[in-house]
Amino acid sequence: MVHILLSTYNGEKYIIEQLESIFHQTCQEIRLYIRDDGSEDSTVEKIRQYLAAHPEYQGKTVWVENEAHENLGYMKSYWKLLREASGA
Repeated sequence: MVHILLSTYNGEKYIIEQLESIFHQTCQEIRLYIRDDGSEDSTVEKIRQYLAAHPEYQGKTVWVENEAHENLGYMKSYWKLLREASGA
């Protein structure tokens, strides 16, 4: 199993291409952990729409919620993802 960490921030322009690239790799034993770091654009909406349109990827995806919609910066955001992926 390959764990992929994806922290997003205002990435609406390329997020669909990035998801397509991840899900179309030859290795299909993946778990994608996504955390949005307080985007002010439609990044989260686009991700949710993409996953809704592709239910086959929903079981391979874990949302690390950012209920406070806070911007931690990339390092802290990835640490949160890493903790989630490691089960800590």
